[in-house]
Amino acid sequence: MTKNSMLAPSFVVIQLLALGIAGCAVPSDTTEPAPTEETGTVQQAATGTFLGCRGTGLSVCTDLVSQTYFNDHPSCTPTVGCAGQHYACDTTCPAPTTKETSFTGCRGNGYAVCDELVDPSYYGRNPSCTPNDNCGGAYFACNAACPQPTVDETPNAFIKAAGAVTSYSNIVVGATWTADGTGGGYTATVESDSPVSEFLIGVGVHVFTGDGPFFQCYSDDPTTKISTAVIKWTNGATQTIACNSQSCGDIDLPPYGGFTVTCNYVTQ
Repeated sequence: MTKNSMLAPSFVVIQLLALGIAGCAVPSDTTEPAPTEETGTVQQAATGTFLGCRGTGLSVCTDLVSQTYFNDHPSCTPTVGCAGQHYACDTTCPAPTTKETSFTGCRGNGYAVCDELVDPSYYGRNPSCTPNDNCGGAYFACNAACPQPTVDETPNAFIKAAGAVTSYSNIVVGATWTADGTGGGYTATVESDSPVSEFLIGVGVHVFTGDGPFFQCYSDDPTTKISTAVIKWTNGATQTIACNSQSCGDIDLPPYGGFTVTCNYVTQ
């Protein structure tokens, strides 16, 4: 901190008059503050310098970029715990491209990935990441160890509930591997005792060409049932299945590509 000696008031006035600036306000510091965590965006300085470092100009904050960024810029090192304090980086560490930004898909901590945003295979390929089935639709930046999902890790087949769904329900979407004859399969589920909000948001898997997609909706609550299941494919085709029971599903959906199933729950 710079220390300034105290000057007599009369001396200050004389000096200001001599400079011809009597009555003018002393200009404020024009230095812009460092961006804060509340901004939620990657900021850029006027000169084009990436405001995304802390400690040194090569120490890039992992809450702003994914692991891809460090692969593309090996001179830059990941820095965790920036706590929203982002400062100018060296020109060696430029602003990230879209594919280099961090994955906004976690809640609780940077490793707790919201399971409705990724295919189950994501966790096997990114073992540091764990599924969070209670994000409630609120998504925050993930750690660099949990990057943006690839195309085949991004769900294109979804299931969700609507209406009088309760926590005593269960919805499942999945696919069986038929192209290579292995007979295996994979599923994504919102299980009983999950918050109602998770059933309304739903869950998904990535279905490949040749896979056999399926879904199932259940109600373990004797006061509710599934009235209909409405399927909407990404190619525009639709199908409504009349259920009127506590279990509804289809184990052999047409191969139209991606889709969303909405299970409509009603009281009985």
